[in-house]
Amino acid sequence: LLDRGSLHGIQPRMAVLQGNKIAGQVQAVSEHFARVVPLIHTKMRTSALHPKSQTVASLVWDGFSARYAELLDFPIHIPIKIGDSLVSSSYSAVYPPGLRLGRVDRIEVIPGAVTYKIRVVLATDYHRLDHVQVIRPALQGEREKLMPQDLP
Repeated sequence: LLDRGSLHGIQPRMAVLQGNKIAGQVQAVSEHFARVVPLIHTKMRTSALHPKSQTVASLVWDGFSARYAELLDFPIHIPIKIGDSLVSSSYSAVYPPGLRLGRVDRIEVIPGAVTYKIRVVLATDYHRLDHVQVIRPALQGEREKLMPQDLP
């Protein structure tokens, strides 16, 4: 819960950052407060870019440790290494591209699978999270007007 709300310009779907690292997004606001859904929420899914290969995959939290998330749908034919960084992609309607998400911590090849199982150390340390910034990417409102609202 943030101690700023609509009177301070905060609106739903604004990005919540700690420096250049993604912390979450605003879900709801009142006049004086804003509720944030952190990246470490099981219903959050964020578009992640692997800059070295320009490959986009989904970053999700597995519900266990606040330090780690999983990178889903990263094809095994594309090289990736432990320590590689992941940033927000241009496909996100909430976050501007290039914000830090984390780095690759563990890579597993599952026999017969077409994607890796990848664990990511998150850039944001939720155990030490204190002050955050709230931003609205340029042209976010215009972009959201074009998105279908009736999809499941």
